[in-house]
Amino acid sequence: MSEGQRQNWFESNPGKAKLLVFLLCLGFLEVLARAGVAAGWLPYWTYATNREPQYWVDIDPIVGRWRFPNTHFHNTANCIDVDYETNSVGARDRERSVRSDANNRVIVLGDSFAEGWGVDVDDRISNLLETATGIEHLNFGTASWGTIQQWQYYKHYARRYDHSAVFLFAFPQNDFADNNPDLQDHSFYRPYLRKTEGAYEIFYTVKFDERNTSERPAYKAIKNAIDNKIYLANVARRAVRLFKERRVKPITEPETDYDKFSEADIELFLYVLSRIAALAEDRRLYIITIPTEKDFEAAKANDGEFELIRKLRSFAKRTHNVDIVDLAPHFLSDATEFGRAYEDYTFSCDRHWGALGNRVAADAILEAVYGLPGANAKSALHKQAEVTASGP
Repeated sequence: MSEGQRQNWFESNPGKAKLLVFLLCLGFLEVLARAGVAAGWLPYWTYATNREPQYWVDIDPIVGRWRFPNTHFHNTANCIDVDYETNSVGARDRERSVRSDANNRVIVLGDSFAEGWGVDVDDRISNLLETATGIEHLNFGTASWGTIQQWQYYKHYARRYDHSAVFLFAFPQNDFADNNPDLQDHSFYRPYLRKTEGAYEIFYTVKFDERNTSERPAYKAIKNAIDNKIYLANVARRAVRLFKERRVKPITEPETDYDKFSEADIELFLYVLSRIAALAEDRRLYIITIPTEKDFEAAKANDGEFELIRKLRSFAKRTHNVDIVDLAPHFLSDATEFGRAYEDYTFSCDRHWGALGNRVAADAILEAVYGLPGANAKSALHKQAEVTASGP
């Protein structure tokens, strides 16, 4: 460079110039990320920033995870925006009396699908069934519960309510994993089963007083707040998680989530169902299976029945008060009739049912359990007297 030539700012400040270019590139990528999220091309997840638990907490000494009574929670996770409220016992339901003169009343057990993750209560399956039949459906479903917790909650709490039937919503994709302590965080408090001298016994991996109270560390709350504001960080965080999930996916994973179990898994699962059936005594226990997209596609590809459903039907035949309602055929029938894909039944950003998925599931149960036509709640209300006489 000749003496007469003057350096520009970039040449004079190479370090600052590189930093400026880097920041401009980040800004450009941030604009692209926001545009991608707005157009629905990229996922955006809202992360909780509160320090203390507000809704689902390991507060119960028997089942672990439950909810505080008379609590309000505004769920804005991902594409979901809905208010949750609990009654005086912590159930996401209206207030229910323990005693009832009604001939029929149903206890509802299950995980987030039964709880109605992401939907208003009026669009939730148990509320749709209650509106259509005039029969109370007491909802005790809770996110992240396995069948062992459902059994224990029914045994110690829900069974005291007058009822004529039990609906247990089974979600095979994670029910077997929820019952397996080897696949769960041992710092959280929840019941498991183990065999001792050929018999099952309840145990916990941590003492109640030493459990993880789900309090969020300050650094995580700050990180979540940043990820909520900076879309590029949000998208990158989700991409890393998806990469990790796919990288650790077993090569031998079955083609369906229904049949993703070992012999030990199904033996324990059926044992728990037998205990619930025994507690129900002469009341009917309806085991309602929830398909994932993999199960839906597998059902579409072949007409054969899943191994899980065969085992459940065999179990029902030798148990006097059990019926099986598999929702997969009904979703497949609805999709065929109306030209729908499985994603039409779920949220755009989440695997749970939206309002349509809950409606289709309710139609299946109205038909299978109550003998009423689906997709026609008004006709069901006209037949309320008949249903009350026959009962579920």
